[in-house]
Amino acid sequence: MKRKGSAVKSLALAAGIGLCVLTAATSAHATTALGSGILSGYANIADCVVNNLGPNVTLAPGAVQIVDALSGDTLPPTVNGCVGTLHKGELCIVNVNFGARDYRTLMCRATLPVTSALAAKNFRGRIELLDNTAAVVNHSPLR
Repeated sequence: MKRKGSAVKSLALAAGIGLCVLTAATSAHATTALGSGILSGYANIADCVVNNLGPNVTLAPGAVQIVDALSGDTLPPTVNGCVGTLHKGELCIVNVNFGARDYRTLMCRATLPVTSALAAKNFRGRIELLDNTAAVVNHSPLR
């Protein structure tokens, strides 16, 4: 009987470890995509800002992007401050500096390594179009 009890305990332990690994794997792969509305206006600069109100997260390269809403192309960032660990209370910015002022139709896309419930609770953001003096011309929140 001693061996049978040991086998049952071993099976229970293995099942418990398997459940923990499955839960961790499922949680680690949960992602949520947030996007801004389509924003148009004359601008020299576009910024996408993401603020983390919850626990630390690690953002992969390309997690926050500024996208041409007409072509669907991701615009290469001039500055990408949204890579690596984003700590609670911090914000990160992806910036595209176009140089010349022109009419832009853009949106911001953020892929966050959390569930949709946590994204709604812990993250805020917006895209901004700015002129050459860095005055905000137009903005739209991430949803």
